[in-house]
Amino acid sequence: MTEHHDAGTEVIAVAVAVVCRGDHVLVGWRAADAADAAGLAEFPGGKHLPGEDAATTAARECLEETGLKIHVGEVIGRVRTASRRGAVAITFVTATAVEPAPSPKPPFRWVRRADLGELRFPAANAAVLAALVAASRLWTNSLLHVRDDVPGAQRP
Repeated sequence: MTEHHDAGTEVIAVAVAVVCRGDHVLVGWRAADAADAAGLAEFPGGKHLPGEDAATTAARECLEETGLKIHVGEVIGRVRTASRRGAVAITFVTATAVEPAPSPKPPFRWVRRADLGELRFPAANAAVLAALVAASRLWTNSLLHVRDDVPGAQRP
């Protein structure tokens, strides 16, 4: 889905799920021949479909990309960036996997939060990565507010 802004500029709306399980985070790797961010680490996510909000998009994309159903939490960041396809507005949301969770589909796997700083992510992920590495208190279940109005999302 695209949004229209000043002077008719189209902005691609994207949602990204930062899926945590204990001290691990779900991370994948973009293909070496990807148009944008080739070979870099990424969280599951993608473009909004018409009528979707960020939570719905994040849940749908996570299921499609990783095979995991998630509990969607709060919006934790919004970033504007540019890609080869144009301007992109990214919304990051917290999430947890519905348990018992199967192993994620490749190229996704669970990575220790402490190891995230060693991975190469797109620059648009910098603030979220800093929060994950430095402020683990943000990711406790007591602060993760699960939405129950998202199709495909389940309450813990």
